[in-house]
Parts: sequence; structure tokens; C-alpha cells
Amino acid sequence: MSVLLKILVITKNFWKLYLLCLTLVLAVSVFNLVQPLIIKHIVDLVTVYLSDRNPVFEQILWFFALMIAVELLALWVTVINGYLGDVLAEKIEIFLMSKFYEKVLALDVSYFDNESKGALINQLKRGIWNITSFVNEFSSYFLGLLLTIVLTIVLLATYSSLLALLFMILVPVYVLLNYKASQKWLQKQEQINNLEDSLFGRIVEVINSIRLVKASAQVNTEYNQFLSKRWQVKELRLKQSQIYYQFDWFKKLSLNSVIIFVYIYALYNTYKGVFTIAEFVLFAQLAQQIKIPLTSVSYVFTLSQSAIAGAKSYFEIVNQQPTITDLPQAKELRVTEGEIRFANVTFAYNKKLALDQVSFVVKPKSKVAIVGESGAGKSTIANLLLRFYQPDAGAIYIDGQNIQEVTLESLYKQIAVVFQDTELFSGTILENILYGKPEATLEEVKYAARMANVADFVEQLPEGYNTLIGERGVQLSGGQKQRLAIARAIISNKPILILDEATSALDSKTEKEIQKSLEVLMQNKTTLIIAHRLATIKNVDYIIVLKDGKILEEGTPAELYQRNGFYTQLVKLQSLQEAILPEKGLVI
Repeated sequence: MSVLLKILVITKNFWKLYLLCLTLVLAVSVFNLVQPLIIKHIVDLVTVYLSDRNPVFEQILWFFALMIAVELLALWVTVINGYLGDVLAEKIEIFLMSKFYEKVLALDVSYFDNESKGALINQLKRGIWNITSFVNEFSSYFLGLLLTIVLTIVLLATYSSLLALLFMILVPVYVLLNYKASQKWLQKQEQINNLEDSLFGRIVEVINSIRLVKASAQVNTEYNQFLSKRWQVKELRLKQSQIYYQFDWFKKLSLNSVIIFVYIYALYNTYKGVFTIAEFVLFAQLAQQIKIPLTSVSYVFTLSQSAIAGAKSYFEIVNQQPTITDLPQAKELRVTEGEIRFANVTFAYNKKLALDQVSFVVKPKSKVAIVGESGAGKSTIANLLLRFYQPDAGAIYIDGQNIQEVTLESLYKQIAVVFQDTELFSGTILENILYGKPEATLEEVKYAARMANVADFVEQLPEGYNTLIGERGVQLSGGQKQRLAIARAIISNKPILILDEATSALDSKTEKEIQKSLEVLMQNKTTLIIAHRLATIKNVDYIIVLKDGKILEEGTPAELYQRNGFYTQLVKLQSLQEAILPEKGLVI
């Protein structure tokens, strides 16, 4: 299905309003063609009145009144149609934005691994603007222009078949020139869109990493790269302009030549007595009447090509199909104990093996740590448990239920996560804690804050829980942000907890303080701890050691250390014996 057809199909959701707009446009076109006929009759009556003084003055006044009435009616219909067109545009914009956002929220996490967020926003903005503009202008112009051209030619044919034939030849030639110009214009527009997507994607990245940009003395570099791409856009736009005006010269030359011929032909035949003065006036008006829609054809073609170029990326995103979805027979996940079991799970990321036939069991309400070197597959286990990705082989069970056979929403309602990179929104402290449980009371929020050691610093702030924290919590320190994330997890009170390198970005002092909050959070929960720094897992019940996507060894901290294997090497490498083992009754 062509892009333009897809755009027009969207209007079926608002067909009543769209049909009304089209009807009003057609009515205005008819009114505009009635006016020249009325003026012709007035000129005829005036000519008769001046020639033999027949008592037709009253008829002249009636036709003059009719002309004013038609003009006012056309104006009234145009105003109403303009307002309804804006209503239609708003409805379509809401429809397009909601479809886009709904799709973006439904897409797999893996989709965003390779997509620029800034480019996505630019594609959304451009696609919606171009589609709504095209639909609005199509309903306001295209059919009205088409009807005006057809009726004008038919009207001319009743007086002169030669003039009608001349315009019948001109119209397809004019349309063909517009089509050729728009095709060349479209090629440049697609290049512009790609450049702008890249440009806006980089701008968003730079703004998000502004501290790094400044600290790395890359401000001038980034600015010059921006200018370079923007100049490329400028060059392409100027080439578009050249294409437009090159064809525009030929179009206007052909159109004006035909109109001049109409004037000369009509004037000559009026002089010879073939046409009356009123008919000459009619021909002059019709020539101008057909000139307006023909010159507007260029605008319609340009608008359509903009819509094609802009909507292409929009529909590509909207037509994306997520691979991780609820099965037709998917059931609600019911967690009674909280046991997690990985059964021969294999997963490859971009054809690179991340997990290879991994099997283990996390007992209910136990604390299990997944440790290993960077790239061993630790975070992959958390991502698979959350179904951010799908295993290539094997299965994952929670209380005996295959998580691929339960609904995604019910899965997420049973698992709380504290990520390494703290995810916060640019709202208030209250709003960010409530994100874990939107229906929670203020007392519940304060309780979660106290348990996460957030309350002390929050209550010292002038606005307290209503303090704005900035985008991604930029107003807070690393420890404060992490405590806020822990409070959010506490208030959600979910039976399964994932700590994905939750303290790895913090200093040792802050990490120890956060550990107290984590101990509260882990109480009576099945907890999976993804850890690189072993100091964070000194109180776990069980440890699974990964290496190159496979389980190298597993057991209690004491058992693993006594084996003098890879885990023992990790402990010694990080010089953490005293920090890790005293709680388990061992002396190193």
C-alpha cells in the first residue's frame, strides 16, 4: 500500500467529519463558479439597459443582490470548513500520536538498543506534521481544485470547444510537469530527513551527556559537527529550490501563454461580434478561475511529497511488530512462594552467545547472587527474567509457571527492579516514589522513604516530597537517587526483587549506607542480585558464578571459597575476604 493511500485510510476513522469537510469544499467550488455566471448576466443586462434603456434596472439589482448573497454564503461555508478542518487535524494528530506512542511502548527493549531516541522524536514530529497537513489541505484544496478545473472546462465548452480543448491539453501537461518536479524534490527530501534524524539524535545525546561533553573539551567539536550537517541540509534545500523554480518557470510559461491566448481569442471574437461583451467578461473570469487551482497544484504536489517523505519513517515505526507479546492463551502470573528456575536457557545477543544452557534454582525468599567478570552474562539473566529479551532455547519458571505463557503485565507486577543506572523522571520526589505504586497513600510513601533512608534528606528540603528533582534526578546525588529507587521498590512490595549492580556506581561509604536500605528491601522477598563488586553480596544465601555465559561454579559463599576456585580468585583479586566472609563464620 502506497504511503499516500495509508494516509488517506487514516481518515476512515473520522469519515463523517471528513465527508462533511469535503462536502463544504465542493460547495465553495460551486459557489465560486456561480459568481462568473451571475456577473455575465449583470453585464448582459447593463449592456441592454445602456443600449435601449429597457426597464431592466430592477433585474440588475436582483442579480447584484444574488451575487452578494452567494459571496457571503461562500464566505460563511469557507469559515465553517476552516474550523472543521482544524478540528479534523487535531483529531488526526491525537490519533497519530497515540498510535505512535502505543507502538513505542509495546516494542521490544531490543528495538531501542539500535535506535536513536532523538531521531525517534524527530520522526514522530515530522510524520505527524506532514500527515495532518496533507489530510487537512487535501480536504481543503484537492477535490475543490479538481472540481473547479472540471466545471470550468465544461462551462467553457458550452461557449467554445476550442478554448475547452486548449485547457484539456494544458491540465495534463501542467500536472505532468508538477509530478516530475515533485519526484526530484522527494529524492532530496528523503536525504534531508535522514540528515535531520541524525542531527537531532546527536543533539539529544549531547544534551543528555552535557557534563561529559564539557569535561572532555568537546563543545567546539560537537558544535562544528552540528554546523557541518546543518550546512548539508541547507545545500539540499537549495537544490530543492532550484528544482522547484526550474520547473515552475516552464509551468507558468505554459499556463500564462494559454491564458493570454484566451484573452486574445475572446477579444478578437468579441470584436467580430461572435461573442458578447458579457461572454468576453465570462471568459476572462474563467481563465483566472482555472489559473488559481492549476497554480495550487504545485502546492498540493509538494505537500504530498512532503507527506510521503515524512510519513514513511512514521509508518515504518507504527508497523513494527514486537516479538515479545502475550500468547493468545496467556494467563495471569500467580506468585505464592517466589521460586525462580532457569532450565537450560541459551541466549545470543546479535549472534554473540551470552548464555549457554544455564540452569539454576532460586529458592523462595532466598537471596541469590549472580557474579562474574564483565560480559559473563549476569545482566542477561535479569533481562531474560523480565522478558526484555526472549531465550533462544530453554525456559524460565516462576513457581512452576513458564513466564512465556503468562501475561507481561502480570509478570511485571510481581517483580521489582533496582537498576545500576537509576531511572528517575523529571517530576517530584513524591511522584517518583509513587511510580512503584500509584495508588499509595502519603503515609505509605513516607514509610517507604524511611525504610530506604530517604526521609532524612527529603524532610530537610524546603518543598519536602514535592521537591522537583530535574531530568533523570540531576538535582540529587548518586546515593540519593539510588535510595529513591529503593524507596520506589519498597512501596511496590513485590514478591520478587532484582538488584542489577544496584550500588556499583557508588563510593564505598555511600554503598555501605545503601546496603542498609537494601537489607530492608530484601526482607521476605526472593532476591536475585547481579553483582560485580563482591562487597555487595556478603549476606547472600547462595552464589552462582558465571564465566563466558556458563555456570562455572555455585554454592554458598563459604562452600565456594573453600573450593579455592574461580570465585576465590575473584575474592582475593578484590581483596575483600574480611568484608565478605565473617558473617558466614569463616576466618581467612
